[in-house]
Amino acid sequence: MRFRINNFLISLLLGAIFFSCSSASFSDSGLSRYEIKNLLRHKISFLESIASMPEIVNAVVQKNHLQMPIDTILQIDRQWSEYTIDHPHKKQMYNNTAGQILKKHVEDVNSYFSEIFITDRQGANVAAWPITSDYWQGDEVKWHRSFNNGNGKIYIGDIDFDVSSQSSVIQVSVPVYQEGITIGVLIGAIKLSELQAKYLRTLIK
Repeated sequence: MRFRINNFLISLLLGAIFFSCSSASFSDSGLSRYEIKNLLRHKISFLESIASMPEIVNAVVQKNHLQMPIDTILQIDRQWSEYTIDHPHKKQMYNNTAGQILKKHVEDVNSYFSEIFITDRQGANVAAWPITSDYWQGDEVKWHRSFNNGNGKIYIGDIDFDVSSQSSVIQVSVPVYQEGITIGVLIGAIKLSELQAKYLRTLIK
């Protein structure tokens, strides 16, 4: 047990130092892919299982079939902050089957997610809980790295602090596949444990 804790702290220290010195992601911090995935392996696997649920895949497929023009997406994104939570554009994020699944996993008493949302192949939101601060994720590194020009891969972002859950989180992006083809991205903010958060606050003071 001592070895595991020390190994974790060394990994977290390296990640925190790199994060505090640059804007690079946790996955670019010099830790090997094995070390990062081993640290978060169960939670990443759970996100992948959500991304592969038929209800999630179908929601993304249906959104892609709409072939929404990018100009329309950008217009919604510009107005997003002005919409109330009951606005039709926002309401459909959580009032559909996919949104209810995400809400269930975030609000579960044993949940280790502060938020989960999914996008289509253009980076536009399909479902989310809670509602994201913007509608279009297509201009963000976490989306680009995970969608990866249609060659989906797992992307682990920066360590951040989530005000709503009052916990440190790491955003992880995983591809949504249909028959092996990347059709969207699911992004979840994984809450760190109390021990992890304690050491993180110590390291970044």
